[in-house]
Amino acid sequence: MHLQDPSDHSRTDVWVDGVRVADGITLDSSGYWVDGRYYVVQAEGPQDHPEQGHTMGHLGCTVLSLVVHDAELATTRILVPGATEAWTDPELGRDGDTLCVYPSRGARAAGRADRVLPLEPLPPSPSR
Repeated sequence: MHLQDPSDHSRTDVWVDGVRVADGITLDSSGYWVDGRYYVVQAEGPQDHPEQGHTMGHLGCTVLSLVVHDAELATTRILVPGATEAWTDPELGRDGDTLCVYPSRGARAAGRADRVLPLEPLPPSPSR
């Protein structure tokens, strides 16, 4: 469930099965499920990314991160693009026993993933 803070319309909180997801991070106002297990929502990308820029709307930045909540394990991981990864509209998809991070919808349609992760467990989030 996405809840917008009425006193701060730029703040959206996400709850999955009673668990608050990625508190303190600027999240998109909606997300999606991958295989009914992983809830995925785009988030503000790293400010120090070499290709980061500011824009109106959609989280206010051009390079985004992904927040992935594993509802089965009740764990959340934040996937942050590296300096050579320009995630402008990142998507997560499952391919067999792996999860694939695509930098954009076009890259997903072309089957070009920036990262391929093991299905379980997701790697830990780096310190922010």
